[in-house]
Amino acid sequence: MATWIQTYTGRAWHFLTPGMEEVVCLEDIAHALSMQARFNGHTAEFYSVAQHSVLVSQCVGPANTLWGLLHDAAEAYVGDMVSPLKHTEVGRLFEAVELHTLKAIAKWAGLRLPIPNEVREVDRRMLATEAQQLFQEAAPEKWKLNARPYPHLEIVCWSPNEAEEEFIRAFEFEMAERRRRNE
Repeated sequence: MATWIQTYTGRAWHFLTPGMEEVVCLEDIAHALSMQARFNGHTAEFYSVAQHSVLVSQCVGPANTLWGLLHDAAEAYVGDMVSPLKHTEVGRLFEAVELHTLKAIAKWAGLRLPIPNEVREVDRRMLATEAQQLFQEAAPEKWKLNARPYPHLEIVCWSPNEAEEEFIRAFEFEMAERRRRNE
């Protein structure tokens, strides 16, 4: 059984091989996340992980913008598992592979783990906002999220192409800002 996948740009992603940061590719991440639906596609309209990531990056402070954008980037290579399953034995095994992938992405992007608490908090608030706005039968109170939705954020779903472009634009802008600050 193969332990690798071919990416959008034709690279080979080996799930358990050390040193995979050399294979990480912005185009692969942006494309894959733009094609992946949040909530396993159970929303009223298509809503991508890429759009979610861009929105999270816009809601965190300047020091955490890149982490906000890349907090779910491992899903580009390993997919996602719905949160309730992540709390099972299968989920714990999956999370180990996901963490290995996130470590490679963090090294590639010049970030340090763990993901900052601010990003985790904004992610929870974004989840509450998404639950409230994107489901036909909005019932975030059933989810026990313990997070307030963003009251003034209206989510307008993007096409996969728009999400991919916005993700790349946000990444390139943040990297240019980092270079400017370091000069």
